[in-house]
Amino acid sequence: MTERGGANVTLEALVAKAKDLRLIWLQTFLSAAAYGTLEAAAEELGIHATNVRDRIENLERSLGIALLETSPRVGLMKDGDDFVTVALSVIKIFDDFRCGSPHQYHTNYLSGVGSLTVSDLHIFCVVCSSRSRKDAQHHLGISISTISRVISKVESSLNIGSLFTGRSFVAITPEGERVHIAFSKVLQTLSEFRGTISTKFVTAPPQDEVLRRHALNLRRRVKQKMLFELSNFDALQKSKKGKALVEKKRSEILVEINRTLSMLEDLNEIIGDDDKFFDFGIFE
Repeated sequence: MTERGGANVTLEALVAKAKDLRLIWLQTFLSAAAYGTLEAAAEELGIHATNVRDRIENLERSLGIALLETSPRVGLMKDGDDFVTVALSVIKIFDDFRCGSPHQYHTNYLSGVGSLTVSDLHIFCVVCSSRSRKDAQHHLGISISTISRVISKVESSLNIGSLFTGRSFVAITPEGERVHIAFSKVLQTLSEFRGTISTKFVTAPPQDEVLRRHALNLRRRVKQKMLFELSNFDALQKSKKGKALVEKKRSEILVEINRTLSMLEDLNEIIGDDDKFFDFGIFE
């Protein structure tokens, strides 16, 4: 297989598995890695910490690997450390693009283009290469209207005028060609990274790592819930309410605690450790 053929296979794999990957997720990942906590990253990005977590988890699902450990502080996992270089490379591509543009662009990392997905970039590049919406439609297997929507989305995201002239047979404007080059570089950068992780995880499926990562986050939340239930239990023990009511509430809390403990045992099995957390004296 030629080098170009190999590159095409890698790109096809990226589009097939990570077509919904949004560029803004890369910026979110870098912010979390740099600031050390989801809360600090959220403040820097102007969003809620849960949005930061959701974006990172979506990025991990798209790539099929675990990037960050977020409890108690954010820490880069092995693949996360490698992906920092990839994310920075993508940002540099857009920075270089903006610097060479006569138009006014956003200067905050991926602001503006952050809503674009891998699929958007791929569709745009196919149209540029095909020079015909119909040829692009045949190659991609999507409607002309979808192609037109993506082109409009790209133009709007970049805050520039038309990137093409003509309707059926398109001619790329000079600015459109610059966008094509930038998008192609981004897709190549992401494809090459995904190609390396696809090879690396032949014997260790990436979903196992992602599952473990999500289990760790869930266990942290379950522990918080357990602390809440234990606090309720302690308050109940000191309550001056009637004995019958206290016993009823005590039974309800113990049922909830038992359910939570069972969930923790399942999570420990997924994570692969035997996390000890509770004083079982309350069950005596």
